[in-house]
Amino acid sequence: MLQLSWDDVDRSVASYPLRILLLGEVALLGLVLFALDRREKPYLWLALACTAYMLLLLIVMVGSYVTWLSFTTITLAYDVVLPPLQFGLWAIFWASWFGLPQIRRIHAIVWSQEDDITVLSVVRLAHQPA
Repeated sequence: MLQLSWDDVDRSVASYPLRILLLGEVALLGLVLFALDRREKPYLWLALACTAYMLLLLIVMVGSYVTWLSFTTITLAYDVVLPPLQFGLWAIFWASWFGLPQIRRIHAIVWSQEDDITVLSVVRLAHQPA
């Protein structure tokens, strides 16, 4: 019979509450700075990127201790949906932070890549042997 080592689980997610707190503060700071000057779009993208990463950590932490999240839900969120979304948001944040030209083109490239990565990940998960 398999036995879960709670010490290992505790050690693996021990830093998550602090990381979630710091990411929440940075996201809140980004939203406040965006609210002060609506022309500064990088702050909005910073808040969204931090929120996506915070959600990723929160799902893993909650999924480690409770059973109301199924393993399939955690896997889909952790492996399929949130990482590509997080990387896309960070790419758009840095592109807008440095004021790269053709930001619309960068948006189109990032979001088309997000769709492709998500679809490929779902297909890969669907064809894995049980």
